[in-house]
Formats: sequence, structure tokens, C-alpha cells
Amino acid sequence: MKNIAYLLMAIATMTGSIAAATAYLVPIAQGTVDDDTLTTITLGAPAGAFDATTDDGKELAERLKAIREQQTAEREAEKPEPLITREEITVDTPPLPEVDAEKTATQQVTARGELTPIAKAGDELNDELLEILRENGVEQVKATAFMPTVWLTTWPSWVFLASIAILFGAAMMVRAASRAAGRAALAANPQEIDDPAMLPKDAGILAQMIQQEIERVASEVHELPDERTQLALIVERLGEVQKTLVPAFAAARPAIIAKMGMGGYAQVMDAFAASERRINRAWSAAADGHEEEALDSLRSADEVLPSLVDRLSA
Repeated sequence: MKNIAYLLMAIATMTGSIAAATAYLVPIAQGTVDDDTLTTITLGAPAGAFDATTDDGKELAERLKAIREQQTAEREAEKPEPLITREEITVDTPPLPEVDAEKTATQQVTARGELTPIAKAGDELNDELLEILRENGVEQVKATAFMPTVWLTTWPSWVFLASIAILFGAAMMVRAASRAAGRAALAANPQEIDDPAMLPKDAGILAQMIQQEIERVASEVHELPDERTQLALIVERLGEVQKTLVPAFAAARPAIIAKMGMGGYAQVMDAFAASERRINRAWSAAADGHEEEALDSLRSADEVLPSLVDRLSA
């Protein structure tokens, strides 16, 4: 089941990514999207193409030039008047002599009939430009802004939403398979069922035992007369915790997964790993003779363990 779920997740991720890539594409065919909505779009990429060297192409180029000049004039008219006007300074310079230079590669290709985009990136889509694009068979344009109300009416959006649903369903399949694997591991080893460390409820008891032992060490160490005996107590008692209770808790992995799933197991092991690091640090500091660091790590472990106990008793 896991392999099927992983395959579905891979397919859903690929198809969802492809569908998401169309989020900025807006269909402009007649009747797909309201023209009032289309005329609010600013193009994020060129759209359409024509041959500017033909007679029809030259006529179309003049129309497009007039459209852009009109849009530029409208934008200039909408700009606020400057608070301070400066006089333009002109300097008379001698005219540059004409130089016969070979045309660039771009100019040469253009002269041979290279196609020119009808609409350029940054153009504002108005009624006339929209009509020209439709006349030349352009079916969609790329907008500079995401338009969710438009995108949700196209088929790629439904593919994207279906991919999300498939990803969620596949994740649930993986979770169910992990739980089933945990139950199967217990069923395959019936002799381990009587072992308290392998039962979900006893994993919580083990966490409580670790917590109680840490609390007991933290309280008893202050009753000892000198630093040497305090460090010896920490090394001895925490060493027993490391050799017995910590491995027993780690051995409860199949049972915890069977009860809580992989997500719950990950949360439990995050809290357990944090407490184990502090226990190990306290033991190492005590073994090296650093009493203050050992006591600080001991108190730190005592603060983390209640969260572990709470997760297992929830």
C-alpha cells in the first residue's frame, strides 16, 4: 500500500506543479472571461506574433504603435503635477557624422521577416488590443498578477485541486500502512507483548519512570555533603537510566506507531530525544567533574520530560 501511496504522491506532485504553472495564464477567447475583467490586465509576457515586413504587418504595426502612444499619453495625464518645475537645459552640440555600419544580427534577422510580438510585456490590455489578439488567433495571455476568480474557472485549477486531494489521501494511506505495520510487528512477536516496553500504555509508564528518577536524583543530590559524592550519585543513577529505561523506551517504537501513527510517533520521539540529550549532557558533565553544568542539565531534563509524559497519556 505504501508503494502505491508514494506513486500517487509523485504523480499528484507533478500534475499539481504543472497546473500551478498556469496560474497566471488568462484565456481571452470570446465568451471565456468577461471583457471588463480582461481589460484590467497588464501583460507579463509577449502575446501573439506577426510579420512586420508585409503590407498587412506594417499596417498592424502602425495600429499597435498608435495604441501604445495613446496608453502612454493616458498614463502621463494621470500623473500628478510636480510640486517643483525645472527649466529644461539644452546644449547645442554639433551633429554626429553618419557612419556606414553593418547591421547587427538582430536587425538582419528582423529584415528577413522575423515575427514581431503583437503585445509586449508591460502592455495594458484594452478593447482594441484584445480585438487584435483575438483576430490573430491568440487564445490566452500571461498576466502580471494572479487572478484567482479567473483561474478557478479553467481546467488546470481543477487538476491542481484534485492533486491536493490525492496528496492528502495518499498521506492518509501511508499513515494507515504505518499503523498496520506496527500492529503486524507486535503480532509477529507474541513473546514481546508481555514485555511492558512494547505496549503503548507501558511506554507512558516508562516515561513516568524516567521522569521520577530524574526528579529523585535532582532532589537527593542536594542532600549530599560534598561535590564529589554528588557527582558520583549523578553518574551512577543516570548511568542506570541510560542503560535500562532509555533503551526500553526506544524499543517501544512499533507499539507507539501502532497507537499514534507516524505523526504522533515523530512528536513523541522529538520530546524523548530532547530529554535524552539533556540526560546524556548531565552524565557527561558529572563524569568530567563539572558540577554546575551537570545540575543545570539535570534541571533542564526535568523540565522537558513532563511534555513527553503528556503526549503519551493523551
